[in-house]
Amino acid sequence: MDKEKKIEEKEKCEGGCKWKCPHMGKRVKTAVILAAVLIIGALAYFSRGFFVAATVDGFPIGRLSVMQETEKQSGKTTLENLILKRIILNETKKKGITVSNEEVAAEMTKIETMVTAQGGTLEQALTAQGITKTDLMEQIILQKKVEKLLPSKPVVTDNDVKAYITANKISVPSGKEVEYLTQTKAQMEQQKLQESIQNLVASLKEKAKVRYFINY
Repeated sequence: MDKEKKIEEKEKCEGGCKWKCPHMGKRVKTAVILAAVLIIGALAYFSRGFFVAATVDGFPIGRLSVMQETEKQSGKTTLENLILKRIILNETKKKGITVSNEEVAAEMTKIETMVTAQGGTLEQALTAQGITKTDLMEQIILQKKVEKLLPSKPVVTDNDVKAYITANKISVPSGKEVEYLTQTKAQMEQQKLQESIQNLVASLKEKAKVRYFINY
């Protein structure tokens, strides 16, 4: 009898009921609710950057507000750039055009050399432009891909450069003729290249099926 009584007492809860009782169920529910509140609070704290961009004297400025304001100011330009980027990527993928790591590294070195020659560093130049090295590499890849879409690279001859210098009445210092010729030629080639790219991209956009769902 004493043994059975001890077993029965162990099965009772603090409220005097058997262990499968309403009191036990309430404690379990309370524990679950507390755990859920703690988890939600932790998620809200660690993911606050996803919803809140900044606070001013405790007042939050939501990321949605930032995105809406950005859309008002530059939504049209940003959307057009994204459309053109997608058109280029679709076309290069269709034609199997790729850019190697070596090509990107060579272009990065060229850019860094130019920036260093002007007395700065690549990091400073990137910070001034508000972009990262990864952003620059992505821009290089896109530029190289679109260049490979061109049927031929624009050519600028020495006579073209001399005619340009004469037509624009550019004064070339004595002894600097070769240097000026080389620099001007590079600038003219780059200008012609960009013009060819713009014409190509405009042609591709005319052929692409672009549907707008938002008008800025």
